[in-house]
Amino acid sequence: MRLFKVILFVILVMSNYIFASKYELVGVSKKGVFDINKTIDFNKVNAVIRLQNGYYEYYVDGYDNVDQDFLQLEGGKGYWLELKDGVDSYELNIEGTPIELSDIQFNSDLNWNLVALPNEDLAKIVNYLNQFAKIDSIITTDEYGYYIYYVVGYDDLDQDFLKVQENKGYWIFSKSKNTDITPPLPPDFNGTKPSNQ
Repeated sequence: MRLFKVILFVILVMSNYIFASKYELVGVSKKGVFDINKTIDFNKVNAVIRLQNGYYEYYVDGYDNVDQDFLQLEGGKGYWLELKDGVDSYELNIEGTPIELSDIQFNSDLNWNLVALPNEDLAKIVNYLNQFAKIDSIITTDEYGYYIYYVVGYDDLDQDFLKVQENKGYWIFSKSKNTDITPPLPPDFNGTKPSNQ
């Protein structure tokens, strides 16, 4: 288990070097669907990227709605935001009824799921998701855009975070198909499928 954490740390440090300042990981922790143009400030964001059935889909600022992959943000889902030059961070602010465990958009056929989480204890979230697949870890980003992680089975003192943040995106890693531990990196518009899905 210690080897897993060392390998994951090296992967995360390498990916942070490349992607920390360009992308923000957000999630919709309110029930419902929300119009993307009314929810996202496109003066600060170039694109919204979601993981749909193992593939990245995009909403790109400046394109006609007819040419977009999606037009709404969904409760229980996580998203990458590609920030405009000069924008260091972005907070998603959505009002409404908080999501519950059953609202998490989780696909047990994938190793990695990009989700929003309810304001619950992480152990309770893991226990709920373990009904569908064996959960290994939960990864998000800190206020500087660097990956931080919660590894199932580790003591609280060894965890990078213990509390879920509202409107934050989380990668859930489960050993559903194989043992690839590389977290999906933000897309760079050169491919639409994460390399490890």
